[in-house]
Amino acid sequence: MDNVASDTIWNREILKGFIDLLNEKFAGKFSKFKVIVRKPDEDFKVETYPCAVLQITNSKFSVDRYYKKETYIVSRDKENYRGIVDKSPLTYDINLQLDFYANKENDLDTLEITWLSYFRRDFNLRVKTRGGNDDDVHVMPDTGVSKRLDEMNGKDRLFRRCFNYKVYGRIEEHDRRDIPLVKVVKVQTKKLN
Repeated sequence: MDNVASDTIWNREILKGFIDLLNEKFAGKFSKFKVIVRKPDEDFKVETYPCAVLQITNSKFSVDRYYKKETYIVSRDKENYRGIVDKSPLTYDINLQLDFYANKENDLDTLEITWLSYFRRDFNLRVKTRGGNDDDVHVMPDTGVSKRLDEMNGKDRLFRRCFNYKVYGRIEEHDRRDIPLVKVVKVQTKKLN
């Protein structure tokens, strides 16, 4: 029997996958590039530009992707009439906002071009599950529009580009149980005259 206790892919796993991906794509493009996770209980401070800021904005149970049965059979031992069942994963759509910040418009253009040249449509994001297994999740643009903003940060001008994504997360805490299987099925029929 597989001893993995969790194949959950939730906020922490998704954010880590994005951090790794962003660092991989922007390594060497800027002398300083930082990926920051915005957390609601912390002050938002950006010390270096350009940077990327990630934030989970929402999560919603996905009825469309949910496997309708509560349990499914993992394996069968037909000789001993035993089986292993597990709970079906709970599927969620997790909304993530990705903001690129730069204090130079040219740097923001480089961030956008680099990002969009790889990820203009949906893609699969490499992640590790809570149990430590390699996996991937599907990421889709949440809306067709991404916002480009020109803001002020104190006396400094700040350029920002916002992208929104829907990530296919899941809660999959394994609860594998041994169950008996049916040995013999008897069918009785009546002869009709």
